[in-house]
Amino acid sequence: MTSLLGSKGLFGEIPPSERARTAYEFVLGRLRSAIISGQITGGTHLVQAAVANELGVSTTPVREALRQLASEGIVELDPQRGAVVKTANLDEMLEIYDLRALLEPRCMEMAAQQISEEVLAAAEDLHRRMKAEHDLGAWAHLNREFHQVLCNSVDSTRLVSILQSLHAANALYVSIGLRILTHPLEAGNRDHRDLLNALRKGDSTAAASVSRAHIQATIDLTKAAHQSGTA
Repeated sequence: MTSLLGSKGLFGEIPPSERARTAYEFVLGRLRSAIISGQITGGTHLVQAAVANELGVSTTPVREALRQLASEGIVELDPQRGAVVKTANLDEMLEIYDLRALLEPRCMEMAAQQISEEVLAAAEDLHRRMKAEHDLGAWAHLNREFHQVLCNSVDSTRLVSILQSLHAANALYVSIGLRILTHPLEAGNRDHRDLLNALRKGDSTAAASVSRAHIQATIDLTKAAHQSGTA
């Protein structure tokens, strides 16, 4: 059977340690990482049987993983075509980031005055896991959880709902930012550390400032990369 990416296969060599995970976790991690890293490009049709064959699993965990990726906004499930990797759109990406740059700093400003020790502990645990993570796909997933945990802590139902929608729509575009930024994981981890420090101190101004700069950096670099033809 022909591989989706030729003779070397879609996912390369698979370490035994990864196969020790549940089949669902294994497939989900592999697909997410391949899409986030750009190995699988937008518009690619993911045939369940082909993915299952390449990863050495049954189609059941593949089907479950594709449903999860669809809920994350990375894959689209079409009744006729099946699972298709969502194609990035620059205008949509910039619109999402512009809206986040407007709303998320306000959310973090509020969070600095409202956040509980429990939420801070959960965010700090995610931050520790992100610092130890080198896989772009896994890091991007933890990044989404990190921002959601903090945003969901705010006592503003409408603001939280809007940001949840933006984070879901933003999933695909995190991959673009990660590929454009220099040392993206280190930069992201540093910003998250500064944000957590501001939140723990209850410093609303600093929390909003860090959040705004964190998002704006991606906007600026994305525009620059597009103008130079590298994005």
